[in-house]
Amino acid sequence: MRKSSIIILMCLLLTGCRDSAEIDSRAYPVAMAVDIGEKEKFEIALQFSARGDKGKDDSKNKNTVITAEGDNIFEAYEKLDDITGKKLSASQLNALIISDEFAKKEGIKDVVFELVNAHRGFKNMFVVLSNGSAVEYLDKQEIWLENTPSKFYSIFLENSLDTFYQAKKISEIAFSMLSDNEEIVIPYISFVKSQTEDESKSEDVKKTEENKQKFRADDVEAMSPQKSELNKLGVFKGGKLISELEDEDIIAYGLLRGEYTDGYISVPMGDGSYVNLTVQNRERNRVKVNIDGDTPRIDISFNVRVIHMDSETASNYDYNAKNINNKSKAYVEKICRSLLHRSVKEFDADIFGFASPARRNFLLEQDFTAYKWREKYKNSKFNVYIKIKNYNNHVPFEV
Repeated sequence: MRKSSIIILMCLLLTGCRDSAEIDSRAYPVAMAVDIGEKEKFEIALQFSARGDKGKDDSKNKNTVITAEGDNIFEAYEKLDDITGKKLSASQLNALIISDEFAKKEGIKDVVFELVNAHRGFKNMFVVLSNGSAVEYLDKQEIWLENTPSKFYSIFLENSLDTFYQAKKISEIAFSMLSDNEEIVIPYISFVKSQTEDESKSEDVKKTEENKQKFRADDVEAMSPQKSELNKLGVFKGGKLISELEDEDIIAYGLLRGEYTDGYISVPMGDGSYVNLTVQNRERNRVKVNIDGDTPRIDISFNVRVIHMDSETASNYDYNAKNINNKSKAYVEKICRSLLHRSVKEFDADIFGFASPARRNFLLEQDFTAYKWREKYKNSKFNVYIKIKNYNNHVPFEV
């Protein structure tokens, strides 16, 4: 018995974790930025979070951003390894922020595939765009959480899955670019503009924006002295940024994709007033594609589930649900048709993933490939069928 115990002890001592690294010998960035370099093709930045009390003026509690340039992502990354003097770990890396200039000029395919195929574990990062320098965004964004500042971006961007913005992880984006199903759409992240920067807007414009934003959850106010928001969507074609979606187009994109949990729609009543709707998605959109020669004919139908109405401007809105229903239906149809028209005439890009139901018209994958969906999409004709369902305490009621 004693002899066996000695053997077990020797085995435990001899089977150490030789390849493991102590926590204090590693560096744990929480966000990565990609920009066009001044001297080389890539400029890469890594942000390290600080731990401390929100708003405390302590130089030891400041966030740190380090940068390096290289001809490729990993050449720059290895330089950052040298700067820290520690082994960089991707285990807490939650966000990849790419500048819109880089996305337009270079495209994001190479960046996405290099990071997804790397052995370091970059597959769980959410991908967002910056309006301007991504490195500058990281420099300015001080992040604070009382106990786990490394979770700042994951909490913020996971909350986007409940809205019309739907930030996606890098592995999902890579899969979309590998398939022929759809072109990708990626949210922009930016700072909330201060009142001073907003002074040039007219009172009418400010009031309209206030109504549209009234119910949008501010998920980062309690976490950060400086607030960020997702405020528009970038449209890609062939891996390059070609256009943007704002305001009504963002709502339309979310509704047509059906990829949201909760949303907030400000519906104009036609007399200068607005009614704000809180909507939830509990049903799949129904999409049917019929192929008529070179013309795809696409039928989209979905329900908008309204769980709450509110207005500071529309009189008697709560006694006029039927009129609001009709106005809401007309408004949603209008903005959806407008974005579908843009997708064929301006973008010439299937950003909705209609290629998947289109495949059902073909027996073999090679037949679908020979049809050249990406080229034929610009000829598409659309029918949109929308039903507004009103719920009171989650029980449907007639209007």
